[in-house]
Amino acid sequence: DICDTPIIFITARSSDEDKIEAYDSGADDYLCKPFSSVELVLRVKAVLKRTKTEYKEEIEFLHSEKSVVIQGNKILLTDTELRLLEFLYNNKGNVMSIKDIYEAVWEEKYLPNSNNTVMVFMLGLRKKIEEDYANPKHIITIWGKGYKYV
Repeated sequence: DICDTPIIFITARSSDEDKIEAYDSGADDYLCKPFSSVELVLRVKAVLKRTKTEYKEEIEFLHSEKSVVIQGNKILLTDTELRLLEFLYNNKGNVMSIKDIYEAVWEEKYLPNSNNTVMVFMLGLRKKIEEDYANPKHIITIWGKGYKYV
């Protein structure tokens, strides 16, 4: 297999030979024209369910350049932003408390006024990596608990 992306052939060709050739070349499904939009949606859902394909975003950390590459975009970060993002990314899916974030990233003992430091840097990081930092998709706030990278 070259890739994990499911493939549905949509074509006007309906002979058995055409279908055999398509499946032999890697098709996951084959849909002949004309078809309804309902049938197309159902087939796409079925193929995705069977292949369990999900989008995984990878981040490339370029420490020497103080940057990251997300979806092909190179983003310059400060040293602290880079450490903050890497800490969250390495704990992907887990809610990290502000205390844990502060002590790991700043390598200092957490004090109550450390909350502001983390919040200010989190906002700056979101402004750089999120399409819409007011509605983040990567770094999520879990109210009363901390932050989570998803």
